[in-house]
Amino acid sequence: MKKFIALILALCLVFTMASGLTACTKPDDTGEDTGITDDGNADNGDGSGNTGDGNLPDDTGDDTVTVDVRPEGFKLKMTDGEFKILHLADFHECFNGREWFDERNLEFMERIVDYTKPDLVVLGGDNVFPLSTLGELMYQETLKTIAGFGKFFDEREQYWTMVFGNHDDECIFSKSQQLEHALKTSEYFVGGLEDGSYYKAFCDTEKEMIGNMAFPVYNGDEHAYNIFLFDSGSARAENAGLFGGKYNYIRDNQVEWYKNIALSDAEANGGVPVPSVMITHIPLHEHKEAFYNRFDTSVVEKYVYDLAGQYSLSAIRSTLYDVAVNRVKDVKGIFTGHNHLNGFTAVVKAAGGNKVMLSTTRQAGVYWENGVEYTINSGRLITLKADGSLSTYEYHDSEEYHISID
Repeated sequence: MKKFIALILALCLVFTMASGLTACTKPDDTGEDTGITDDGNADNGDGSGNTGDGNLPDDTGDDTVTVDVRPEGFKLKMTDGEFKILHLADFHECFNGREWFDERNLEFMERIVDYTKPDLVVLGGDNVFPLSTLGELMYQETLKTIAGFGKFFDEREQYWTMVFGNHDDECIFSKSQQLEHALKTSEYFVGGLEDGSYYKAFCDTEKEMIGNMAFPVYNGDEHAYNIFLFDSGSARAENAGLFGGKYNYIRDNQVEWYKNIALSDAEANGGVPVPSVMITHIPLHEHKEAFYNRFDTSVVEKYVYDLAGQYSLSAIRSTLYDVAVNRVKDVKGIFTGHNHLNGFTAVVKAAGGNKVMLSTTRQAGVYWENGVEYTINSGRLITLKADGSLSTYEYHDSEEYHISID
């Protein structure tokens, strides 16, 4: 038995070393995005950055793809002055011997995409939940599941992207490898590990904060909105202290990356900040504070919630809220997942008369916890508007639970 366990551990080590890590954009990376893979092969020519290998579960390859290449002039655009984002968090999906999604998750995905008709779907973290190292070694279940998401969205010609949660890399495949696999196997995946022609990207390989992305959204030729995606981290924050909680937080270099983009865009916009929304997995401290202050009208202007458990958040207070809300003053809403059964949205009164929406979306997928199966199957539609306002609601919410901010 000991020899068998040693063999499995050795195979894990060899496989992980062989897989390697892909490159990530550094803050000072000015390299040219060519759409050419490291082995000299061009992409498949459809402008997507997709190498044309298909949704094959064993397609790991060593031909790295770190940037999405689209036809010249491609950009995310509003329709009739609106851009709709469908936020789906905590699928906790993994095929684990199945060839396709849990039928309840699949039926929900079909129903919510058809109903909301989004311009962009953002998987909000804990997208996969690998259960077996042996299954990963034999069947590459995580990559198979990532390719499954891509196949589902490609069949609907639906643009999609993702942020990572605390569970996504609890397997032998790194977050970089998962994002690269989405790029290689899905024509409609947008974003990447490095800057592209229509988006910017940043990752910190030392702290494993991967897949931070910024997407400008246009209303005609006008730069109307920004969408910022942040990796809130996987492992426990190393500086949290013995009793500081177990979840990571958005780091200062991620905040600096965001701030540089936002200030540059404001300068190009005549000194006026371009409105933005942010999506990450783990809630900020300010999300929990908004919930506990929801009855204080001097702090919270309005709120809706469906809370069924303790509010779980990062171990360390990130500087993101202070920089974005109180200094740059561009952000209209910060949307998170991670809390599974808890849905909450508040419009918070910030310094200087500024307001910001803080929101947590309930889980999209079926999952087990403490021996109990939960089927929430929820998602959040976020509608960005050309006048700088936004509105949102969860899929199960009745109209009185819809909430907006000017």
